[in-house]
Amino acid sequence: MDFLFRDVFSVAFPIVEVDPNSHSLTSKKIEACRLSVFFCSCKDTRMEESSPDVELDPNYWGKLHPELVEQVLYKLPFSSLVKFRSVCKCWKDLIQSSPLAPKTSPPKSVLLYHHSGGIRGNHGIWMGSLLAFFNSKTNTWERRSLPFLGTRSLVACDEGLLCFSGKNEPEKFIVCNPLTKQWRELTMPGSVLPVVPRGAAFKNPFNYMLMGMVMNKDTGHYKLVVAGLHEVGPQKTFIYDSSRASWKVSAPLSPLPPVLDDGEWICSGKSVTCKGNLYWFIHEIDDNQDQVVKAVVRFNMEKEEWKVVQEAEPTPYLCSFQVAAVDESVLLLDWEDDQYWGHINATQAELQELGPETRLMDNKLVDLGFIDQETQPVWSVGQRELLYIVYDYGPAKKGLKLLVYDRSKESITWLPTWRHLREHKSFWAFTPSLNAFV
Repeated sequence: MDFLFRDVFSVAFPIVEVDPNSHSLTSKKIEACRLSVFFCSCKDTRMEESSPDVELDPNYWGKLHPELVEQVLYKLPFSSLVKFRSVCKCWKDLIQSSPLAPKTSPPKSVLLYHHSGGIRGNHGIWMGSLLAFFNSKTNTWERRSLPFLGTRSLVACDEGLLCFSGKNEPEKFIVCNPLTKQWRELTMPGSVLPVVPRGAAFKNPFNYMLMGMVMNKDTGHYKLVVAGLHEVGPQKTFIYDSSRASWKVSAPLSPLPPVLDDGEWICSGKSVTCKGNLYWFIHEIDDNQDQVVKAVVRFNMEKEEWKVVQEAEPTPYLCSFQVAAVDESVLLLDWEDDQYWGHINATQAELQELGPETRLMDNKLVDLGFIDQETQPVWSVGQRELLYIVYDYGPAKKGLKLLVYDRSKESITWLPTWRHLREHKSFWAFTPSLNAFV
């Protein structure tokens, strides 16, 4: 690893800023270290050219002042910090520590695909569990594994953190940073689901739970929000605050008034985070599944307040309505509704109550719905300036293709197809971060 040390210090030393008033690390000490590293690097380079088997003294690097090492690491780009974590345990701990990590600039968002296994899609295809990330450098999908994954589902995500839970134990969560491979198990102090008879269980308890998380990019801490949606369930909202390592009970989401006969409210999408608030799309559906009442829910994290904009009248059942967060805006999307394009039957004033960041589909997004005759958009995932659009394609619409729409550059890019991508709601986007502490 000696070549890594020489790369780090020879590149970063010329831009180390010295505070002449500092008593903890004087400019003379920095200059002395700088010169010694320079001469050592020159000598080592000449020695290695003549004798490649020469080994450097490992104790030399251990004698450098810790504050000097931190200042050097602070100057390195994000990709180098990720690489240099493998130098030694001391560097790994320092790079992933709270004082240093928030100073680093994270890369662009990364698309991931995860499903927990089981029967998926309208064709009843059985699929094993799969976790994969798209590598933009190699332009390929890469499988990954996590030690706790099993049959757990990905239920929430923000910045560099992922949150998993299992349908058999929906009160337990695992928050994970896939970059640092750190994770923590959390257990709610209560339940947000109604009690069921012994031997019975919810087919999908997540339909009756609102789950979301918000990470503070400055501190690396996060809050996990879990609320009940079932009309006869406990009216509670649980919030886990990682900065205090504790749960609290907050204001509940008031039961939504029924509109349909024998209808029930469910959440079939995922939460999105925008400007510190959480948003969900929920809908009431009847037994025949031919009518639906749509609603958008917002949770103000700072005030811990709920706000709901609900349709007063049902519309023909369409399952493709969703919300996505892009460019500090919350987009209301519906790729199958060629009349309203993300419209919800509410007044503009009511939509504004959700926040000025709420937006309907613009003409550019509508055009992406007709990009060619062999594809049909069915789902979207947003992260920062990027919107990932999932399309059914092929004669029988059995395959999935992805398009990346960069709103800041007004550009589109198709990603390569991969035969293992079969469930459109299994796509997520996150931003790899060293500043995400579980």
